[in-house]
Amino acid sequence: MSSTVVTSTIKSNGKILPLGSYELLSIDTSNEFNKIPVAELKLSDGCVANQKFTTLESNAFIPGALIEIFMRYEGNNTNETRIFEGVVINQEIERTQYQSVLTIELCDSSIQMTTLRKNRVFKNQTDSNIIKGLIDTYEDSKVGKIQSTSFMHPQMVQYYVSDWDFIVSRAEANGQLVKVDNGVVSVSSPQIGSTDHTLTFGIDLAHFDLKINSRHQYEKVHSFGLETKKDQLELSVPKKGKEQVLNIIDYKTSQLSEAIGGKEANLIHAVPTDPSELQSWSDAQLVKSRLSLVQGTIRINGNGKIHVGQTLKIENISRFDGEYIITGVRHGFIMGSGWYTYIQIGMDANWFSAQSDIINTPAAGLLPGINGLQLGTVLGDVEDTNHGFRIKVHIPAFHGETKAAEVLAMYTTLDAGIDHGVFFPPEKGDRVVVGFLNDDPRQAIILGAMHSNKAPHTVKKKNTYKGIFTKSNYQLLFDEEKETVTLSTADADQSNEQILVIDQKEKTIRLEDAHGNSIKMDKDGIKIISAKDFLIEAAGNFDISSKGKVKVKGKKVDLI
Repeated sequence: MSSTVVTSTIKSNGKILPLGSYELLSIDTSNEFNKIPVAELKLSDGCVANQKFTTLESNAFIPGALIEIFMRYEGNNTNETRIFEGVVINQEIERTQYQSVLTIELCDSSIQMTTLRKNRVFKNQTDSNIIKGLIDTYEDSKVGKIQSTSFMHPQMVQYYVSDWDFIVSRAEANGQLVKVDNGVVSVSSPQIGSTDHTLTFGIDLAHFDLKINSRHQYEKVHSFGLETKKDQLELSVPKKGKEQVLNIIDYKTSQLSEAIGGKEANLIHAVPTDPSELQSWSDAQLVKSRLSLVQGTIRINGNGKIHVGQTLKIENISRFDGEYIITGVRHGFIMGSGWYTYIQIGMDANWFSAQSDIINTPAAGLLPGINGLQLGTVLGDVEDTNHGFRIKVHIPAFHGETKAAEVLAMYTTLDAGIDHGVFFPPEKGDRVVVGFLNDDPRQAIILGAMHSNKAPHTVKKKNTYKGIFTKSNYQLLFDEEKETVTLSTADADQSNEQILVIDQKEKTIRLEDAHGNSIKMDKDGIKIISAKDFLIEAAGNFDISSKGKVKVKGKKVDLI
């Protein structure tokens, strides 16, 4: 317990609140990397005798009021230190048998960045320029130091996520941390600087809880992206340079990584990704790894000069001796018990973007969403003026009974539009793969069909057959082994076959109908065979009544 008298001062919208205008019970403030600073004031309010809540009824703590909290020690000629500045966002009144407690919840003004989900597409910008531009859109937030990033994104997409979550995610991808200090937002890589504070066990350090964590300690991190030209994953090429030191302790990284078998880690993003971005990803993972090495909390007497991002040196704690980056600061004040400052070192190794509330709820939260794809069986089709063409599909996963599991699904095809497109709707009984727009089970969409039972043509080992086959045996067959393209109305062994064959190997074109008529074009010329009469008639403009001329020309013409 601190024996020195501590005095707090609270300002509301720039004006000092007289001590007699409120009865303070406690103060609790918190500021961490990658989080919006928050604070909580607890005040005694409410008089049973006159049935009034004087503090609550005043305008000092109404939502939106700007509150500043200052602390100082009496009798030591110390100056006041501002430990928090933020706006009121919540009020809560709670009555017990003996008193009423008014709780005021405060947030830094940058809380506005977290309120709305937004969509944007950024063209040809670096992450640092994107972040700076987003912060600039908020009047109550100021742009602090924004460390430059070099990679220029041809396009960067912000999809239905708050500006704050997007900023932190992009900063983290570059191995950077976001710090907020009284409305000023800064983004930079963590680094050990000159020592700002020194704490020695047995002198000014008594309360602490520290741990060394071997998990997530890698000597090297490799990142892979998809190289489309080679159709394979390609390793990023690391830049040569000295590894950034984020803490100094009595263990080597190799010793810790070997303890859990994590000497080298691989990050895989199986999409085309620029090597520079991949390398930044690897570097960022190492930053997270090193920041998670030593984690814990230290409690000291209240000190308003402790700030996030400063360098703290610890002495006389054996293997924990070293220098650390301060990743969080919390101030706690309880009337009659004193003022304490809690210093956080280290951070969790999980990625910020892995938090469940960053991505929107599946199906927009309108109903429980559906994950992944489903198999279905086509029952038929429906067309109406409101929804257009739809396919009726039975999805077994929805219900065991066919009728109970019937849904209407949109249908995708190779090309589709008003009065044009490729139209090959699946037949009744066909197996199809069904996806769902925005994970909404009501918004089914057929992505493709499956040959789940029997393929329409025998597949050879060389896989040379490809084509289009209908239920009536109409075929457009590409045979790459024979080098032919065949268009036919029936199987080749049927007598009513109508066929057109283009033969690249023999350099011929052959046309035959079901009546025995044929035309063949090859190196010897054109051969026409008529099973019965052979009629050549010239009609101008395709009008039989308008007779045209027929000319036969050749070196030798035989009429038999």
